[in-house]
Amino acid sequence: MLRFYLSMAVKNLLRQKRRVLLTTLAIAFGIFYYILFDSVMTGMDRETVQNLLDLEVGHLQVIPKASAEEDRVSLKYLLPQGGEMVERIKLIPGVVGVTPRLMFPVSVTTGMEELPLVGVGVDPVGDSAVFRIPGYVSGRWFRNGEDSIIIGKSIAELLQIELNDMVTIRTQTRTNTFQALDLSVVGLIDSPNPAVNEGQVFIPLDTIEKALGTGGAVSMIVVKTGSVADLDPIMQELKELAPEQIRVKTWREAAAGFVATMESKRGFAYIILFLVGVISFIGVVNSVLLSSLERVREIGILKAMGMTEGEITKLFAFEAMGIGIIGGLIGAALGILANVYLVYVGLDFSKLYGTNMGLSVSKMYGAWNLPTIIGAVSFGLFVSVLASLIPAWKAAKIDPAISLRKI
Repeated sequence: MLRFYLSMAVKNLLRQKRRVLLTTLAIAFGIFYYILFDSVMTGMDRETVQNLLDLEVGHLQVIPKASAEEDRVSLKYLLPQGGEMVERIKLIPGVVGVTPRLMFPVSVTTGMEELPLVGVGVDPVGDSAVFRIPGYVSGRWFRNGEDSIIIGKSIAELLQIELNDMVTIRTQTRTNTFQALDLSVVGLIDSPNPAVNEGQVFIPLDTIEKALGTGGAVSMIVVKTGSVADLDPIMQELKELAPEQIRVKTWREAAAGFVATMESKRGFAYIILFLVGVISFIGVVNSVLLSSLERVREIGILKAMGMTEGEITKLFAFEAMGIGIIGGLIGAALGILANVYLVYVGLDFSKLYGTNMGLSVSKMYGAWNLPTIIGAVSFGLFVSVLASLIPAWKAAKIDPAISLRKI
């Protein structure tokens, strides 16, 4: 019986090649676009997360328990004796790198222009073990104890600063005394993270500690682990170091704004999938309905020969299944071919927009997501069969006596 259904379905699909082709292409385009969109979003999210981990937030952050998000770049709440805590954290199994950071508000001036930014005091050695920022520096990475500064390339262009120029930074000490420092620009950052390029300047930690009078206290300690898959064991050990004084944040908490944006973007993927369903539904309903109207006499003959309404409904469902399978396979094939280019070559937006697109990536790569491909094809097939049921059921209800009169 299955062979009969399949042969009849193939025969009937070949009757109206143009109609079937248009319906399958509509389904194929929807599935192709969904696969492509998911690939780009997944790849962009993956690249942006990696850049956040490697350039801005790290895997885990140890911060003062009393601090609030709005006080992140002030000297109001600090971790005392940051150096000692760093040494203790290094002994925790699974920790790959540890670095202290001192965050403070600062204005950079060249005499004519002044720009408010976030100052970051960093340990040159420890920071290199946690972040990849030194790899994006033209010039050189600074050394302990020197009066030097590293700024973003875009900041340098805005303030017309070049390597080895002297700049003045203005800030306040922990006791709210105004402080000014003359520093030499030893490096320019051109990373794929605009927050680092445009919002921060980096100064040796020991140099800025003396200027601000923090006495070894730091704003946070950033920890890099062997893997971000399971941070809970290391988090527990970190919390036990000074439970009354510290709070431990994961990278997701530190980058909460980005995570929320990433999750909201996923909603667009479901909208596209819904549109694929609407296109499939309308196309298949139209195709099956027209097919049933054209085959009134054939339906009457089949019913006169003893076929039940359920069997006739199945016949139309198999035809719709064929449309869904053909459209799904074409869409999947086109999506896979396009994804090969996205995954291995990528889309370089820096040629159009420069290195800053408002995102933590300048080149966008796709990502393979087999469940998405299988799910899209299955969804298209399911909607196609579902859409065929109502017109098929109506066609099966036709009175054979009335149908046979048209012979």
